[in-house]
Amino acid sequence: METAARKRTVTAMVPLPLTESEAWHFALPLQGLQAAVPHLPLTPLWASVVCSPTHVLGLGLHTAPLCLSAGAPSPLALRAQQALQAHLLHGNPQPLQALPYQLPAALSPFAARVLQAVALIPWGHTVSYAALAQAASHPAGAARAVGQAMANNPLPLLLPCHRVVAVGEAQPKAYMGSAVLAPFKTALLAWEKTLHA
Repeated sequence: METAARKRTVTAMVPLPLTESEAWHFALPLQGLQAAVPHLPLTPLWASVVCSPTHVLGLGLHTAPLCLSAGAPSPLALRAQQALQAHLLHGNPQPLQALPYQLPAALSPFAARVLQAVALIPWGHTVSYAALAQAASHPAGAARAVGQAMANNPLPLLLPCHRVVAVGEAQPKAYMGSAVLAPFKTALLAWEKTLHA
């Protein structure tokens, strides 16, 4: 019997204004990830992408389909969808890394530095929250603040916050602030390490 908490849709996306932007929604292909961690059942996921005419403004992960824009996606939204598919199905990060993106102006300078440092974490590698704090010019004591910045990352996968891990943690407790998405983080890390080896 499913619990009410299990039935609830999980949405991990920083709220973004949709004025002069488009939101598009599609299912994520998880076959490659599931093969990397066959012992770990993955919840089906959908992604939403929010685009201006020239930049990706946000990516969201959801455990149920959403009702967003009607009609055909913009060329950039379609490019983002194809980039995510190339990343998750074929282990090709280049199309995703080539997407033009823009961080929200409302981000604190600290959060912006943290996300810029996250963008530099190579495929198949991980860093600790404390090391990322230092890379963003903050002391190791700022690890908790780094965790908050990761939970509020408006561009997961594009800015690979899943590569930031707690020291000594065998399994992640959450991804994008959600415990339901923690297996997805585990699968992403295993998938990338398998392909990087």
